Amino acid sequence: MGAVRLRGGLGTRLSERLRRVAPRAGAGGAFLLGAAFALAFCPTLFWLFFGLTVPLGLVSPLGVAFPALFAVGTSLPVLVLGGLLAAGAPADVGDRFGRAGRILTRVAGAVLIVVGVNDTLIYWAL
Repeated sequence: MGAVRLRGGLGTRLSERLRRVAPRAGAGGAFLLGAAFALAFCPTLFWLFFGLTVPLGLVSPLGVAFPALFAVGTSLPVLVLGGLLAAGAPADVGDRFGRAGRILTRVAGAVLIVVGVNDTLIYWAL
C-alpha cells in the first residue's frame, strides 16, 4: 500500500555482483547479464520469471510457452501505451496511467491485507 519503502535490498546487491561476474562467465555470461539487467529493472518481475516461470517451464510439457506468455503479458502494457502515444493521444496519458497504477497498488495492497487477516483468522485462530 506504499506505507513501507524498501531500499537497496537483496536485488540491488545481487544485480551488481552478477554484472561483475557475467563478462568472465563464458557462454553463461549472456544469461547472467540478462538476469542482472532484469533484477536491476524490476526485482519482482525477476523473481516471478526466474523463480516461478522458468522452473514451471522446465517441468511442464508445454514449458517453452510459459516464458513466451510471460514476455507478452509484461510487454503488453508498454506496447499499448506506445500505441496510444503514436496514435496521437495526449502526452499526459502516461501520467494518468501512473496515477491509476498508484491507486490500483493501494487497492491491491488493501485487498491482500484483508485476505491475509481473513486467512489468519480462519486457519490459525479458529
